[in-house]
Amino acid sequence: GKWYEEKGIGEDEFSEFPFRDGFNKGDIMILFGRDVAEIEIGDIIVFRSDRKDPIIHRVVMKNNDGKITLQTKGDNNADSIKSKALDETNISQDVLIGKAVFRVPFLGYIKILFVDYVPSTFIDIAKNIQVSGYIYRFNFFDLFRSILIPINLGHIAFQLSILIAMLFSYYYIKKTA
Repeated sequence: GKWYEEKGIGEDEFSEFPFRDGFNKGDIMILFGRDVAEIEIGDIIVFRSDRKDPIIHRVVMKNNDGKITLQTKGDNNADSIKSKALDETNISQDVLIGKAVFRVPFLGYIKILFVDYVPSTFIDIAKNIQVSGYIYRFNFFDLFRSILIPINLGHIAFQLSILIAMLFSYYYIKKTA
């Protein structure tokens, strides 16, 4: 697009970038390395900011003024974000989590399902059980049936993904309760 051309990144160069078609909600990105010196323009990186969740954006500029810093931009954003919570014009080594090297499509929906769609009452019940001090044996299959029966799921692969997601969510609830 025009923004990249203004920064000296032509269409031919952009077509050589990793993940040039981007990625989608629900994709899991496999990260490798975190040495800012090895990051190149066009790489997708994950970094921390003052926001709750890590940021995953494309590197559009690399500066070396005695200390290497990066500038990123989301492919669908009009410009790099510079605000109190997020400044993607000055990313240093200490906030870099890693470089995306591989994408696993759709697998992230398991986490999204239980983070965005599990009823908060389920989490509240789990917290109340722990706080009350009662001994509670987690009966996974009762919970499994209570979720699957009302929504009439029949496909075995999806049921297995629910099973895996529930195990992760149980760990998450136990950890945050």
